[in-house]
Amino acid sequence: MFQINSQVYRIAHTMAANLCILEMNTTLGTIVDFDEIIVPTTGSPNILESSRQLLKEAKVGALEFKHTRIQLNLNSEKIGFERKSLENPILLDKSGPVKLIFNTSSVGIILTHSIKKFISSSSKTIEVPIGLLLHYRYNGGEESNKKRNFKIFEKNVETHIKNMDTVTKSVFRNISKKSNVYEPRIILELNECIEEMRILDDQINSTFPITFYHNAYVDYRFTPPRLRIFSLNQCIKSDKNFLLVDIFYEGVSEPTQVKVFGEPLEGACPSTYGPAKPCFYVAHTFFTDLIRTGGMTKVLIHMGSRKVTLSVKEINKRFEKGITLCLQPVYYYSQWQNIVLYIEAWRAQGATRFIVFYHSSTKDTKKVLDYYRGLGIIEIRSWPSFGSLPLEIADKHPKIDDSVFIFSYFLAMNICILDIKTTIGSIADFDEVMVPINGTMLDYATREMTGTNVGALSFGNNYVAMEPTIYSSDFSGVSKPIFISKGGPSKYIFNASVIDLAQVHWAKSFTDSSKKSKGGDGALLHMRYGFDPSKEKTLNKPFRYFPDNQKEHIRNMQDTANKIFNGSVPTFNSNFIDTLNDCVKQINKRGNTCRSTGGMCKKEMDKVNEWVYDRTERIFLSGA
Repeated sequence: MFQINSQVYRIAHTMAANLCILEMNTTLGTIVDFDEIIVPTTGSPNILESSRQLLKEAKVGALEFKHTRIQLNLNSEKIGFERKSLENPILLDKSGPVKLIFNTSSVGIILTHSIKKFISSSSKTIEVPIGLLLHYRYNGGEESNKKRNFKIFEKNVETHIKNMDTVTKSVFRNISKKSNVYEPRIILELNECIEEMRILDDQINSTFPITFYHNAYVDYRFTPPRLRIFSLNQCIKSDKNFLLVDIFYEGVSEPTQVKVFGEPLEGACPSTYGPAKPCFYVAHTFFTDLIRTGGMTKVLIHMGSRKVTLSVKEINKRFEKGITLCLQPVYYYSQWQNIVLYIEAWRAQGATRFIVFYHSSTKDTKKVLDYYRGLGIIEIRSWPSFGSLPLEIADKHPKIDDSVFIFSYFLAMNICILDIKTTIGSIADFDEVMVPINGTMLDYATREMTGTNVGALSFGNNYVAMEPTIYSSDFSGVSKPIFISKGGPSKYIFNASVIDLAQVHWAKSFTDSSKKSKGGDGALLHMRYGFDPSKEKTLNKPFRYFPDNQKEHIRNMQDTANKIFNGSVPTFNSNFIDTLNDCVKQINKRGNTCRSTGGMCKKEMDKVNEWVYDRTERIFLSGA
């Protein structure tokens, strides 16, 4: 059985109101809160006489007074209101329900804002212009430009204010001036409690483990435009659980409130992929079609007493010719040589922009990234720790960093594709370069995806090695990659105006349902660390990193490395990547353990190197 106190609405105030009516000995009555006063409008007689007269003349049982919201300012001691504020209260641009003055002999049953039943069936309620319900609320609002047509005190203002001062000073005479008589924390905590009780069925609430990427997106590639929000959270029921979201627009005082439903980016939650299946936090996207567009300023997510505010970015179709490469989160990265080859090779294929989601690396690797960023070629996106849940729920769930699959690259790459401004895009790691059989990738992909139903081109995996290895800081072996006879998953390049959601190895969906993926005439060159060509079966294939001028590109890579490191090129230290791989192996041995390299390998990685971590704050927001 339920406890009565936890299953009754607002302390049964309707019962109290109806009991109170039975105790009334006067001819007129009203039920108003401590922050409500019914006053006459300008030119009307006092509210008692005008109400009595109108009830008699109109032969009605109750009078209905319209709501007017006002703001009153506290005096310097915070034990009363300022005189000026009482004489000229600020009108606010907010409306609310009416309150009543009634004939106490006529009312049978009363509700908060209406008479449910009169004793006589001929009695009724009428709306009247003789007065207003003034409502002073703690949390204020925006000022209205309406003309004030009332006074709180019709006459004898001095006497009333003096009486109020006498009462407050008498009540608080023994309280030190340093004491804060007015304590807003009490009402704030009560409001938070009430807000929590307003949670709708299936709404994601304050106890739910979720953190959000700091930007929301308005995607104009869809018709109608679509609001998109990205998060890491426990699995939800996609057709049931939703976010309650306020959308704010420039020049509009009141937000638009919508329910926003979500789904896992991978398609399944929990993941069907073995090492990711035990992970508690899964990348999700929440989205809804928008009726109103343009001028969106922010998004406010309501989770009961917990709230999160997101900035807004607009996404449009892409017209800038070029290729943008999205790099999944770079973490504990030490193979700076890969980056030099990657930038040089992809630029030769037509790439103009590189977006790198950065978590951590060696100092040498960071120096290389900073060099290319200085040239305007690379853009760094912070991908730090995912942070913590609010204190109230943090100890009830796993730490986010400890239970998310490999830095949530699903989240990063789907955020990245929205940031692409060129016509073509791709998601490829620093050891992956896609090349066509002839010409440049930009020219080939543009031909294949312009005016056709092709939204993405897929390229088969080709593991390659080099002699000498580039980890000796000698790039001459790039001219003749050695093809290893081992298969692997493909990668793809896509039309950035139509890609919707991305998987690692294929396009999951397009904004245009007529678009399809098809096999490309080319290859993914995948220089995976650890292959020894002398111990592997090799093949001859015609693919090369550069479409032309190979010697010039190789010389340029050599010169770039020397320039970055002032002629003293550092040697490659395999201990860093070996330590990371050993940590992953240990995670796998445990069984039913999320491969969360961010949290679970940090201690081991910090033992072998002083890593350059991204420590940017407020990239991920959990609310409070």
